[in-house]
Amino acid sequence: MTHHAGFKARIRARMRATGENFTQARSALQAERDEQLALGQAFRDKTLRSFAVGDLRLDGTLRSIPARRRQRVVILLELLHRFESDRRYSETEVNALLRSAHGDVAYLRRELIEYGFMRRAESIYWLSAERPRRWGSESQETAALEDEWFAGAEARSARSCALEDGEDSTGGPPQPLAGAQDDDAQSNSARDDHAPGPRTRPSKPVRFPPGPDLVERGHHHA
Repeated sequence: MTHHAGFKARIRARMRATGENFTQARSALQAERDEQLALGQAFRDKTLRSFAVGDLRLDGTLRSIPARRRQRVVILLELLHRFESDRRYSETEVNALLRSAHGDVAYLRRELIEYGFMRRAESIYWLSAERPRRWGSESQETAALEDEWFAGAEARSARSCALEDGEDSTGGPPQPLAGAQDDDAQSNSARDDHAPGPRTRPSKPVRFPPGPDLVERGHHHA
């Protein structure tokens, strides 16, 4: 949603600056973006030929980590494909997925966080669904490269928000399996059903004193 809102804002800004209508401004900006995407794709391919062996999205390796920021962003975006968008990862799991690409997993992990491609809380990591905000030269260098990855930002954002709010994929809070019950509760319930009640001694017969009529009859017979 943020990405589309930003594009609409650029359209309106161009309309004010050029006097174009909405359709004209949108077409012009779309053409510029397509050109940037093509240039970004060419740069990506050249960077991967220089630094990668095999497919980095799967199990390819790095000859070295690029020192230039724009080349490094290409590498980081490729490595993001090793992670699932709706899953949480421990630091050990993140390291395992990055180690096959390069031995300096701490540096790669830190760069993924610093560039806003992943988020972290209490040693738990997940993919960021929102496009990071860039300024100045950083924005110019990374915008075209990031467009492909964040093309599906809305869908990832919905899943990420559901996870952060503790909801399941249906949009509601996580629910226990149908019929699931705590083992201890089941055991206690079974014991309660079959356990005998408290043991009591049989009561002795209650003897009442004779009533007046019996007393009188007793005296009469005597």
